[in-house]
Amino acid sequence: MKNRRLVVLTAVSSLSGILMVGSVLNVRAADFESQLSMAFQNQLQTVSATTSGMQARQAGEHARQAAAASIFVKAPDILDDPSASNEVPGHFQPQGLSLSVRDDVGDGVRQAFSILEEAAQAADSKWETIFRSVRASLGAARSHWPTPGNDFKGCSSHTLAFTRRGSDQIYICAQTLYSGHSSDYIAQVLIHEGAHVDGYYNECSATRVEVNAMRLSGVGLVFRNDYMEQCGID
Repeated sequence: MKNRRLVVLTAVSSLSGILMVGSVLNVRAADFESQLSMAFQNQLQTVSATTSGMQARQAGEHARQAAAASIFVKAPDILDDPSASNEVPGHFQPQGLSLSVRDDVGDGVRQAFSILEEAAQAADSKWETIFRSVRASLGAARSHWPTPGNDFKGCSSHTLAFTRRGSDQIYICAQTLYSGHSSDYIAQVLIHEGAHVDGYYNECSATRVEVNAMRLSGVGLVFRNDYMEQCGID
């Protein structure tokens, strides 16, 4: 995840600390494919019955795209880099180094759980299902962090954390943990990555989960990033 610009990268094994939290819960997400099909059919109704040949195929594709854009779905949008999680010595110089990074991560995870639960209770049935599913996925995930003075190759000055499609490994960048950020800040980062772990690979989708969870929980956004603007999220 990026602050000002997020990214999702391939993660491989790491020598950094590992935190295993929670357990897998049997929570199923809403049937978005059915919603997509329904929306597609509604869009197709606007296509003239007299349209034929290539025009009909083009109109149908436009209707399909409009339907997809109108529904919040899990969709692939990923960058893969097998070396992303290797630590780079001296890449990051800690500022306000915490004496117990494991505790900081644990506090962030617990706060993320709390935020997602509060948001679920305040949400409609669709978003309640999403928040509880993301919470379960985050609970089953493993969080990794770099040793002091180092960082992952997948991290940059704009990257806060990253994961990869189909993985339950979350790699938290040095600047997220060694810059004196609050547990709410770390929780917001983890909620975004938890959304990716839950299958929301599209950055706009994961950002909507992040933003709605923070706002519906009553905590509010701790920081903004460029994806919010790019995705049209106020």
